[in-house]
Amino acid sequence: MIVILHLLRFPIVSLNYDFIRKFGSYNKSPLCGGLFGNFQDNLMMFLEQEKLNFIQEIARNDSETVGLLEWLDSHPDLSQEEIDMIVAEEQREWEEQEKIARQIT
Repeated sequence: MIVILHLLRFPIVSLNYDFIRKFGSYNKSPLCGGLFGNFQDNLMMFLEQEKLNFIQEIARNDSETVGLLEWLDSHPDLSQEEIDMIVAEEQREWEEQEKIARQIT
């Protein structure tokens, strides 16, 4: 029931969208309901296909979701090189944060 309520509040979560292609990483992506990648896939596993199809149909006809998808589509696609650079930058940031955390503990 909680899954269905979340999807009805954030129907875009029921649609697969390639946020990496537009933003380079999930960390740089807008939340849009708060789920990406494996988290999104895991949530969908709790739904029967018939219910998921119904919610996806709601999403495709929801003006807010349609507007958000249009906004997302208006962003240029990143090249694989740009995506790789963003991932490498985030990895360096994580490593630096990990160093700081070790110094604190």
